[in-house]
Amino acid sequence: MIKIYDKKVSFLDKLALYLSILIPFTLISGPFLPDLSIVIVSLIFLYLTLSGKVKINYKNNYLLAFIAFYIICIISSLLSSDPLFSLESSLFYFRFLLFPCAFFYLLMKFNDQFLKSIFFVLIISIIIIFISVFYQALISNFYHAQYAGIFGDEQKSGSFTARFYPLIVGLTIYFNHSIKSQNLNYFLILIFILSSIIIVLSGERTSLLLFMISNFLFLIFFKSLRKFLIYSSIIGLILGTILSQTILKVSFERHIVKTINEIIETRSFSEHYKGHYITGLNMFKRNVLFGIGPKLFRIECHFDHYKYIWNTLELRSGPTNKTYVKEQNSCATHPHNSYIQLLAEVGIFGFSFLSFLLVSVIYYFYKLIKQKSKINKENIKYYYLYLSSLITIFLTLFPFIPNGNFFNNWINVIYYFPLGIVMYSNYLLNKNKSLML
Repeated sequence: MIKIYDKKVSFLDKLALYLSILIPFTLISGPFLPDLSIVIVSLIFLYLTLSGKVKINYKNNYLLAFIAFYIICIISSLLSSDPLFSLESSLFYFRFLLFPCAFFYLLMKFNDQFLKSIFFVLIISIIIIFISVFYQALISNFYHAQYAGIFGDEQKSGSFTARFYPLIVGLTIYFNHSIKSQNLNYFLILIFILSSIIIVLSGERTSLLLFMISNFLFLIFFKSLRKFLIYSSIIGLILGTILSQTILKVSFERHIVKTINEIIETRSFSEHYKGHYITGLNMFKRNVLFGIGPKLFRIECHFDHYKYIWNTLELRSGPTNKTYVKEQNSCATHPHNSYIQLLAEVGIFGFSFLSFLLVSVIYYFYKLIKQKSKINKENIKYYYLYLSSLITIFLTLFPFIPNGNFFNNWINVIYYFPLGIVMYSNYLLNKNKSLML
């Protein structure tokens, strides 16, 4: 996919390397620094490409699909009711095409040195988040249902942990597969405990579901982890049951009781989400091909032909005790589901991009099952690295959960972060003729 013509390590290579390594740290600070890092790394890679030091082979399904998606987003913005506002999200979205390629380039040039640094930073990030979340819960005597820790007002501690958890597990196995299984199990137990505590205390139900999906997929594909995962799940279930009636009673009611009640009542996580989905689908029905334009859900959801009102309240105000009606409707910055958001904002063509990626990942899972027996022991670590990063991407593409704004800078950094590792591990497997994907 990428050919490197200059083997020397330049200043720009080192700058791109350090910025990429520190991305998990910058994600903790908010959306600005990680997005700035992505922009700089992408521009460096673009310069290296234009200067002839790197060559991209564009005969690649992912690249072609992304380029088509980018063009569709631009067309959708230009055809929208507010092109300038919509272009704020779509015009510079190409940086997320360049970043995975730049990440792949750095992996090709620095190999395990880069991966070890990423692994170290991810572990330190999880430890920092754990300490901050647990301390916050401890000083409040576990009174609240949600704790954000170092993320402050942003409820992102669970999302960060759940989305990077498969990659951390994969890197742990990658760098420790040759040592005694006992030591490997200790590493994995530590990661499992830290991650599960963060996710439970965060109160983020979507993150808990993603965490369960990850472990389920590990159970299917990682035969050597099955015993560990089964035992860990049983112990976790017992401890969870005990703690749910004591210090974690509020978290238990939010994660389990509230979720079950909402699903029974609305067949969704909540009436709010149901309203968002209906509004998004209403937008799609009126704008099938190119949607209403990226970033415009927040504006057009106020229109009566899109809006879904799910509750009205009669309130009294002031000394005159006059009544007024307040409606609770489906307006938000986005519809809280990537597939519905793309249908609403980019139409059927944009939706096809995400669907193509989902089908591709499922197809690769199938091929992994069929071809694992052909991989020799020397290259099995590449298989684990490839699979874990593929699971990380699958969490992004899983269609049946609420999630963040698809065009949000912060979440897109997490979405595209593992793609370079997928490309790299796939390249190594193909290079050693272990797995042809």
